[in-house]
Amino acid sequence: MVIRRRKLHLALALVALAAAIAPAGATTLVRMGLDDLVSMNESVVVGRVVDIHSRWNEGGTFILTDVKVAVDDVLKGGRGRNGDVTFTVMGGTVGDKTVLIVGGVELEYGSSYALFLSREDLPGAPGVVTVRDHGQGAFTIVETPTAMRAVSQASQHPLLADWKGISEAPGGAEGIELNQFIRQVRDLARAR
Repeated sequence: MVIRRRKLHLALALVALAAAIAPAGATTLVRMGLDDLVSMNESVVVGRVVDIHSRWNEGGTFILTDVKVAVDDVLKGGRGRNGDVTFTVMGGTVGDKTVLIVGGVELEYGSSYALFLSREDLPGAPGVVTVRDHGQGAFTIVETPTAMRAVSQASQHPLLADWKGISEAPGGAEGIELNQFIRQVRDLARAR
């Protein structure tokens, strides 16, 4: 009787643990600091979205979205100032079909962002420029009563703690004052 009860308690504990881990693992990313984002991405730009177009990938199996940004500033990378950059992200809507990437980057026409970009393989689109770190690689530029701020889109989602034990996105829910963010990213890019 004692052995059965222990097995039952162990089984219930395993079920509870699996239930707690499964949703977190499906939607949670390990937190990346600005230093990680700068070092692991090819370029960092600040700009405004001027075009968004969702489409099926080449094989017709997955929806991708092409985004064009009018660049106001290049914080890292070889592109000149005040140009355009086009990149592709997973997800989007074509007709009545929508692919939603939980924790993915969310961009709106006319809004401004700081974006961490690199070449990656996406479903049916090899070697495209993308925001490879999902919501962690996109900072929404917002105007507050006191200053412009860069707010990580990852602050809207739970993050697993990084190797330093930090689980909050850089700047937290309030973000980082934009000029300070720009200085930090440039300093980190120069240090590499």
